[in-house]
Amino acid sequence: MSRFVRGAVASVLACLLALACAASGPAAARERAGRTDSMKDDRAFDEVRLGTREQSACSPEIDPFDSEFRGLLVAAPSKVARRSASAPPARLPVCITGQLSLREVRSHPDLAAAVELELTDVATGRVLRGSLADGRPSRPAPQTDFDEAEQEARIDRFFFNVDASEVVALPARAAEYELRVRLGERVSNTLRVSVE
Repeated sequence: MSRFVRGAVASVLACLLALACAASGPAAARERAGRTDSMKDDRAFDEVRLGTREQSACSPEIDPFDSEFRGLLVAAPSKVARRSASAPPARLPVCITGQLSLREVRSHPDLAAAVELELTDVATGRVLRGSLADGRPSRPAPQTDFDEAEQEARIDRFFFNVDASEVVALPARAAEYELRVRLGERVSNTLRVSVE
């Protein structure tokens, strides 16, 4: 085998190795988490207690070893039914998992009020938004004696289980939505949800 061919083969192998490493990194893990969460069995969401701030069977999972991840992940059923042809959906469960630095969590005295649910009508482009604030006392920001650098290094994980039809006024018609949540400049993965 000529030196040129050996060099070309070595270059190709190096590229493949780099791609494999990239595919196993935190960004890829986040993408996989988003795709996996969007494919949960729709029936599993029937068991979620909505209006709670606890981890549920449908809460998106964040790799416990991915300490670099900061952001939000969202899970929801792919299809929901309306109560009748002239009514909005009876229930549209949305499960949210967040992982932020302790410093960032403490910067939001009412975390639920700061998290915004967003549904975009795929056909019309109309965007519906609403805060997760539900009128109940918010979870108090964690108290700590850590200095700012330590607060930035430490992570805080949180959960929300909400009914999207109580957060935004969904029209009483069939539609397909892109669903995501936002916290300031942070944006979760995006899911497609059909209201039938």
